[in-house]
Amino acid sequence: MDYEFKQHDGIDVITVKGNVLTGQYNEAILSTITEKIKGGSRKMVIEMGSSGFINSNGLNLLLNILTKYRKAGGEVVLAKVSPELKKLLELTKLSAVFIMRDDVESASSYLSSL
Repeated sequence: MDYEFKQHDGIDVITVKGNVLTGQYNEAILSTITEKIKGGSRKMVIEMGSSGFINSNGLNLLLNILTKYRKAGGEVVLAKVSPELKKLLELTKLSAVFIMRDDVESASSYLSSL
């Protein structure tokens, strides 16, 4: 897995690339997320369009990010979610927890409206 942080219309975006199989990067990502929240970030888009397979470690990472933002009074939106990930989120009942949009632009628009 590889990841990249950027901004889109003033909203933080993390792009996840490759398979999300291990917790190897989770600590580094969560540390960066914590710093962004301390710096005032309250809206995050997680772009999943370049990600491959995701397992329980990957779901745990997504939930940790969501929890951190919501505890800080913010929100997270998943963008470009693959059909396989949508199915996994439905099977685990997490589709009721995560907000999903087709692309980063619509996710950013949604967050801007909050």
